[in-house]
Amino acid sequence: MLAAAQQSLERLSPQLLARITASRRVILLANNPAITREHLEALALTADDLVVSFNKCRNRTLLRRQWHNLFIHRHNYRKGGYFGFPYKGWLRLFPWFNSRFHSVLLGGEAESLPASHRGASFLPLRQPFPALEGYPYERLPTRGGPSTGFYAVAFFDYVKRLKQADYEIILVGFSDEGGSFWDGHAWDFEREWTRASAVTVIQL
Repeated sequence: MLAAAQQSLERLSPQLLARITASRRVILLANNPAITREHLEALALTADDLVVSFNKCRNRTLLRRQWHNLFIHRHNYRKGGYFGFPYKGWLRLFPWFNSRFHSVLLGGEAESLPASHRGASFLPLRQPFPALEGYPYERLPTRGGPSTGFYAVAFFDYVKRLKQADYEIILVGFSDEGGSFWDGHAWDFEREWTRASAVTVIQL
């Protein structure tokens, strides 16, 4: 199964893949306004860690250029383009002053990306990562599938297995409770897999 998903790595920059593999911790930050600077300071982040933010990166003001930062932007199939990409306003400056910065576009068609997007890495959806084995696609709407955060967890779990890396995967600020979630994701499956895994979950 590990070999079956290797095509997912073909459009990642070698520098990003090397950074992931060499990391001590891969820390995924939810788009949760309750995350504070104190939460991140408690993690004692260093240059050996990779800090992952999603879509519009709502916690961007808490990030530091001394860290290795990765932004993952999911394809918006309704409107085209990607959530939070290309960067606007203050965020446009972030890559310029951060040599330890990476962008990943998640989903969509790599071949149809405009020239302005081709500097980013690309990660396809619907890859056979081990964490997604048994994911109940058949019970979801046509465009349903893993949430962006869980797909990222599945990807980092896959790379860890494939490369025999020893980094810790940490989730910060993700909810483990019910709520008004979009019905296109299998939330129960994602929560149960996370609870049974070696992923560290830091709730606020």
